[in-house]
Amino acid sequence: MTLQDEIFKFRAGLLRAMPFYGEILMRLPLEESRQFPTAATNGSRIFWNPDFMQQQSEGARNFILMHELLHVLLRHCQRIGGRDPQIWNIANDLIVNSLLLQMKNQFTKAGIAFEKPASGLFGQIPPGETSENLYQRILDDNKERGKGKNLKVRGAYGGYRSVEPTELNPSAVPKDLLSSSLTPEEQEAANRLLDQLIRDAMRASPGLGEGGSRILDGIIALTGEKRLNWKQVLRNLMTDVQDGDASYATPERKYLHMDMILPDYGSTEPAIEEVWAFVDSSGSVSDTLMKRFLSELYHLVRDCRCVLHLVYWDTQVREVYRDLQSEREVLASLPHSRGGTDINAVYRWLRENKEEPDILLILTDGCFGTLTDPGFRPQMKARTVLILSERRYWSADMKRIGKVVELT
Repeated sequence: MTLQDEIFKFRAGLLRAMPFYGEILMRLPLEESRQFPTAATNGSRIFWNPDFMQQQSEGARNFILMHELLHVLLRHCQRIGGRDPQIWNIANDLIVNSLLLQMKNQFTKAGIAFEKPASGLFGQIPPGETSENLYQRILDDNKERGKGKNLKVRGAYGGYRSVEPTELNPSAVPKDLLSSSLTPEEQEAANRLLDQLIRDAMRASPGLGEGGSRILDGIIALTGEKRLNWKQVLRNLMTDVQDGDASYATPERKYLHMDMILPDYGSTEPAIEEVWAFVDSSGSVSDTLMKRFLSELYHLVRDCRCVLHLVYWDTQVREVYRDLQSEREVLASLPHSRGGTDINAVYRWLRENKEEPDILLILTDGCFGTLTDPGFRPQMKARTVLILSERRYWSADMKRIGKVVELT
């Protein structure tokens, strides 16, 4: 089997076992080149030296390819700014290698050869450490370094035991981040390409699996999307809907049983509003998360004096519970999971039943197919909250639906 065949075998195995990474690595250009001594990336391509790769074991080769892929995913080439390229490379190599060692068991379980290469930068890195913070720590350790002098790099950072720094010859420091070769236009093009690759991979993959949450945290941080508390978002929305919406007309029939007292003329007492919660019952949202969500939702809606309707859906709407009056009633409605998820079922049902929710909540894990239904109403976006039960990259379809938040 040729070296190219071995690399393709790894990409295909990764696609089956870890589709998020596999989708991207399959579509990312991998180029054989002796211009670089080992392997490298410019943020949109991965280059590998055939002489170097031939000397590696299968597991080490796979590790090296994943190393470059994580550099791409975490946009290390695009984030350098005016920083020292060597120290920036060191900080990112330490973080990427730390993440990959945490993922080793995931590769082993999937039957993919994966092992630490003989050469490379490895150390103990605090969970959640950023490239920028680690770069500054290494830079501080090297403030007195003269030009061409050895670099000091510790074996452990953060809350770990104190470790004396290792002296690294600058000429021996890996240079696999081709940051300085990118023009601003090329950086922007690399970001656009990566955005598209991540969106496509997220649609194809149910998640990142073991060891992947820190990587996804990093990817999410780079999108510039602020992760909001869903309860605060809903509370703000209900307040916004109700403010100044006093009613002096005869109450609708659906409210008569609630002994609603109309405000006197000039009162600012808000009118009662409806909240429709559409909950994904395909099995993608665990019972534990669903119970917690429903309990918190009930109390929030009750405190705001709104009417709560609950709908369970997968590929179609399965059960509808109107005007729920107690938490016991809400929790008693929990469905049996089925299979498959189609977000269009929500909008189909609303159209067919001529419902116009004052506030629409949609709880799902985020894997719900493509939004194609002609009944989708973009005018509902302002009053719709899409609540994700798992951390995910926010796709264009999600943002079309409404405000995207996480069940945290």
